[in-house]
Amino acid sequence: MPHSHAPAAGGATTQVNAAVRAGAAGLALAITSVPFAWSWLVPLPLALLFHELSRAQSRRTAAWLAFVAGTVFFAVHLAWLFTSFTRLFGPLGGALTLLVVPLIALSWALVAFLAFHRSTGRTLAALPVVWVLGEAARTLGSLAFPWGPSGTRGCPRLSCRPRTWVA
Repeated sequence: MPHSHAPAAGGATTQVNAAVRAGAAGLALAITSVPFAWSWLVPLPLALLFHELSRAQSRRTAAWLAFVAGTVFFAVHLAWLFTSFTRLFGPLGGALTLLVVPLIALSWALVAFLAFHRSTGRTLAALPVVWVLGEAARTLGSLAFPWGPSGTRGCPRLSCRPRTWVA
């Protein structure tokens, strides 16, 4: 029987707890991503995030939870970007990189928004497909941002191509 997205008794507390769990999933994704040896564990926090997104009360809530997870993930994963841009372009370059994290996190929010359905089962079925398409789309075009695709496996040489996990 599909999970009903009926509001829980806790209301705001439930939403805060969901945001904390989504943020924790984003952190777990960041510390299990490339270049760490345990990047093979990425499907676990991704599954936890998908579970959290599937239980959201609405498309908007699912998008918010994905944005929280994406913000935490990219803040950790791209921490080097601030230092790099500050050295290259000065303080303004460093400050501008602070905009990159929430902007890239919006890509995760869009994926969750598009994949969400009132039925938990349908959301869980759609998320892997929409996620892979969203990650692929993020690497295309003149504003492509290929860093941090979730599900990327570590490679010892630069010639390796990222592989995306399909749940």
